[in-house]
Amino acid sequence: LEHYDGSIAVYNNSVDFNLSLGNTLKPIWDTVSEAYIQNTEGFEPSDFEAEFSHPDTLKNYSTAASSIQMLENGNVLMHAGRQGRAFELLPTGEPVWEYLVPLRFGEPVVQGQEISLSHNFTFQLKRYPPDFSGFDDKDLIPKGYLELNPNEDFCTLYTSVENLIPDSFSFYPNPASTSITINSAENGVLELFDMYGRKVQAYNIYRGQNFVELQQLQSGLYTIKLNGQVEQLVIRN
Repeated sequence: LEHYDGSIAVYNNSVDFNLSLGNTLKPIWDTVSEAYIQNTEGFEPSDFEAEFSHPDTLKNYSTAASSIQMLENGNVLMHAGRQGRAFELLPTGEPVWEYLVPLRFGEPVVQGQEISLSHNFTFQLKRYPPDFSGFDDKDLIPKGYLELNPNEDFCTLYTSVENLIPDSFSFYPNPASTSITINSAENGVLELFDMYGRKVQAYNIYRGQNFVELQQLQSGLYTIKLNGQVEQLVIRN
């Protein structure tokens, strides 16, 4: 469970049989009653803003624990607790990297060795930025590998280094409903076009993180243009 930009990201363990997903939702706040809006079944909204999954959905599955983190570069970090499996996804859903915790009941195993379910149970995973205050005055020099007999030939490169961070900007969630978060490498004007090529909105964007409201836009496929980069956005209301 993680709060960000007014939304909540959750690791949804039991979506269906053998299926877990990452989801985001935005609670609806009533400024008059100063309370979150409810319907007859519970709190609004009745559906999620977006969902996130490894292309192989079985790699998400965990009946307990697990975690999700929305990263500043627009990517998503997910961790399936019972599998001890972590991976980072681009906004497009493409895996950047994947890692299996190489410990059995806390003891290291040989790299590549198969580990039974829950033997490397890991409650959650979190990434801290390089300027995290907890790192102050700490020795961050790598101390070596966790696993025994490490061999980098086992490592699969999912995407090129050049694609880890988009050249100009990234955004999430996609699909979106009421808003998106834009992470931009520089200042510029973001233009939003509908499926007919008509410009429907323009926003001043500044270097870093930007929050863009989408409430007035209808559901559909849109094109985003910013500083020469073009992306597709799906809006679902």
